[in-house]
Amino acid sequence: MKAGDYRPDPDGDRFPVLEMGKKGSKDKFALLRVFDDYAEKSQLSPATIKKWRPIIKQVATEVPNIRDLTRDWGVAWKDRQMDRSAVREFT
Repeated sequence: MKAGDYRPDPDGDRFPVLEMGKKGSKDKFALLRVFDDYAEKSQLSPATIKKWRPIIKQVATEVPNIRDLTRDWGVAWKDRQMDRSAVREFT
């Protein structure tokens, strides 16, 4: 049987303290994290979060970093959504 030495390391203070942040992405520019932070700080209603978070999550699959989100991408995304809607309407 192996016996472990579980005493505190006398030189343990040479290591930096591990700080645990919020759950989720560590990237402060991750689109979903930006939305979640905004929702929390703005105190959005649960209904608003429930409505918009799935949409933001869908957008984040294509543009995970908010810094890469452009007006042109937004217009193209809207057009794709409109095209899908029209296809469903006529089938």
